[in-house]
Amino acid sequence: MSGLLGRGAGLAAQRSWSRTTSSPALPRRCLAVASPGSLPGAAQQEVDGPFVKIVEVSPRDGLQNEKAAVSVETKVELIRRLQDAGVCAIEAGSFVSPKWVPQMADTARVLTSMPLKSGISYPVLVPNARGLDDLLSLLDSHPNQPLTDEIAIFTAATESFTRKNTNVSITESLDRLSAVTQKAKAKGLKVRGYISVVAGCPYEGAVDAKVVGDISNKLFQMGCYEVSLGDTVGVGNPSSMLSVLNECARFNPPDFFAAHCHDTFGTGLANVLAMVGAGVRVVDTAVGGLGGCPYSPGATGNIDTESVVYALHSEGFNTGIDLVKAAEAGEWIAQAVGKGTNSSAGRALLARQRMAGKQQARGYHTRTGRAASSPAEGIRSASSSSRRDASAVTHNQPGPTPPPPTIPADSSPPQVLRHPSVPDLEIALHPTSISITCPSHSINEAFELDHTWLRDVCPEVGSSIQAGTGQKLFGTTDVPLAENGAGLLDPEHPPRFEQGANEEPVLVLTYSTSAPVLNAFSTTFSPSPPQPPKEAHVSRVPLRTLLLHASETLYRSEWHLDPAGVAEPWVAADLTKLPAGKKGEKPSAAGEVQPTKLDEGLAQSRPAMVDYGALHPQAPQARQALWSLANSLVRDGLTFVRGLPTDVKSGTSLEGERVPELAKLADMLGEVRNTFYGPLWDVRSLPAKESRNIAYTNVDLGLHMDLLYFQNPPRFQFLHMLRNDVLGGSSIFVDSFAIAARIHAESPETFHLLTQVPIAYQYDNDGNYYRYTHPLFELSSAGGQGHEGPPLHAANGAKGNGMPRLVAVNYSPPFQAPLPLVAHPLLRDPTTRARFYSGLKRFADLTLLPEFRVERQLEEGEVVLFDNRRVLHSRKGFEFTETGGEGEEKYKRWLKGCYVDGDAIWSRWRVVERERRARLQQEKK
Repeated sequence: MSGLLGRGAGLAAQRSWSRTTSSPALPRRCLAVASPGSLPGAAQQEVDGPFVKIVEVSPRDGLQNEKAAVSVETKVELIRRLQDAGVCAIEAGSFVSPKWVPQMADTARVLTSMPLKSGISYPVLVPNARGLDDLLSLLDSHPNQPLTDEIAIFTAATESFTRKNTNVSITESLDRLSAVTQKAKAKGLKVRGYISVVAGCPYEGAVDAKVVGDISNKLFQMGCYEVSLGDTVGVGNPSSMLSVLNECARFNPPDFFAAHCHDTFGTGLANVLAMVGAGVRVVDTAVGGLGGCPYSPGATGNIDTESVVYALHSEGFNTGIDLVKAAEAGEWIAQAVGKGTNSSAGRALLARQRMAGKQQARGYHTRTGRAASSPAEGIRSASSSSRRDASAVTHNQPGPTPPPPTIPADSSPPQVLRHPSVPDLEIALHPTSISITCPSHSINEAFELDHTWLRDVCPEVGSSIQAGTGQKLFGTTDVPLAENGAGLLDPEHPPRFEQGANEEPVLVLTYSTSAPVLNAFSTTFSPSPPQPPKEAHVSRVPLRTLLLHASETLYRSEWHLDPAGVAEPWVAADLTKLPAGKKGEKPSAAGEVQPTKLDEGLAQSRPAMVDYGALHPQAPQARQALWSLANSLVRDGLTFVRGLPTDVKSGTSLEGERVPELAKLADMLGEVRNTFYGPLWDVRSLPAKESRNIAYTNVDLGLHMDLLYFQNPPRFQFLHMLRNDVLGGSSIFVDSFAIAARIHAESPETFHLLTQVPIAYQYDNDGNYYRYTHPLFELSSAGGQGHEGPPLHAANGAKGNGMPRLVAVNYSPPFQAPLPLVAHPLLRDPTTRARFYSGLKRFADLTLLPEFRVERQLEEGEVVLFDNRRVLHSRKGFEFTETGGEGEEKYKRWLKGCYVDGDAIWSRWRVVERERRARLQQEKK
């Protein structure tokens, strides 16, 4: 369940959290307040719910702003006390310039002096290459002492804060961090990312959540296994923090992120609980609430460990932390730096402990408010009470089970099911449906799932799904209708929760034998009448499936894995200047390509560039290289591969002994689409008098898209430079989605007109006559074509605030036919026609501006892959000697090309994207 997140939960999630806290149907773990001697470890607290990892940042973030020097001995003792409290991740220090943070100047001494315990990680903050080099030198000098296996890097969500903190821009910061990350990972270190001021900046005010999401994605792409979202000035609230998390979840599930909340305005704990409720499973805290932000006057410290642990344990989560020992550590370090603890929970716990005396502590029952007779009795009471509650919810725990309630009539309040893994989940049972409410997953109003739909999505292998193929054994029309108040479920066996595969909860639905599902086709042609079932059909539907289909956002990002939602339109300034190829350098011959290591810096750039050897099946990061290619194609509509063999030039077949290497590359990403040009085709320079296509000459070839005279033009195009013995001929690419966005911003009316007026394209040559019309801007249809989703340019992803989602742009002047004036009412009207001409000219003018174009000279062995329905491509004219050479040698400039359909690329992207998410999950573990 941790991979789910909805949009716009906001304060509703907090209200729901508060509501469910007092609900008798949810399990609660009571916290016993005891002396250190009576609680030998965190296990004594018997908190057995989902695990939330606490990253204790007090030794670094908590102390770095203290004006008075804190001794190495004090820092080491703090770390020892945190270890004793059961903390499993302790940020031990920072390798930063002592000029900027003098308090961290002794981090190396702290690392070599502190006791090391297995199972505990000790990450250190490394802001730049110099800091990493200092850490690596320290590790090299202690080869037999594993001081740390993890570093943390940081950037910020606003330009002003980034420059104030690191003296560089966000882009420059990310470039630096990418180099640090690659070097650290090469040395076997894990890398964790921080983003500061995600909810508000002391210099710029409110922060665009989409910017945070984009930065988080770049941190993951460069190799971070986790990203901590920092409200470092403490101005966020549950709504704004969930908005940030929602934007980040466009790229990665919520449990890839950590909550780092300061408590300046008293919302830190509410923010943490909201994010945990939405799927975050890591929280940064500091005992005693130590810390602050030097760049924000009045900003208080990190949310205190004691309050967070207390709240999480109360909500049924497990942290593994001994709360009393954490409170004692917070009080101790606060006194050591000459102040009192900022933790109200810590003060309350220690006050109760002292009031009870050293020999006996009082347990306090969080539900009833009565004092337990002893700490052990308090813990036992809490544990048994929680287990009774869990049994009431899931009906699958050992012990007596209460009589199953019947599904209520319309006049009765519906029975409600809940599950502890999603605290604000409510599933109401109705006569013919169930309804789901879950604000933390963007289901703020009850969403109804009828019995017919539930039976139709049954995942049971053998009865509903064929073993092996995974295909359905019946159709939607074979399911009886749940109507007129008559449902399909067996009232004697009401829905209940159980634990399914991988310990994920499933909703168990038992169907009445009077509503069987029979395959109509098989029934029609069966030699004997079908027999009614003797036993009720039982379906186990994962809770994840229900939530994904009740939340529009989750459906697109988690179930559908919507590739169109990944697209990020670009202008030239957004792209990395890729290294130029070396003139005259020849790639390896076919069959001699060796596996090479992935250049992660180039693979993570915009657009990505990947060496062909990194895609070799035996290359160490072949799948990651494939993801970089597919993701860049989906995100930017443009990517490059270099080093593709060029020795096999002739031939356009996909079979035989000498298949062109381009076909093998295309096969990695999908299937080659055959057209009347063949599966593969050549663009070879010829004198104008010998050429049948302008592309085969040496003149300028303007910006265009291919095959728009098809009803379904090819989505992606691959071009492989086989020979380039000419002067000039560089390629130009323009993102038409960015042009569309500019026009929409200038004049929504013009944009709308350009989505309506048809432009005719045709190819009438060489025994072929292709013809079709498309508008310039092609929108996703209201009925949905698999491309539906939030607009690309809506503010913070909100519907209705930006440009509608584009399916494609259609622009190819060389193949444009006369406009169909009489065939369309908009073109019949001269005034509207004039507006269309003006809008089309504005589009054409924008495509020629330097700010929108990227130019690159393809060298031999280089392949450009681009989205033919989005990225305009062109070629500058070139010069070559027309004399000399026979056969293949007479062609001085030679490209081989092919097309691949969108479905093939999107399928491959979904596969490698799922692999990437699974890999990151494994790294977290």
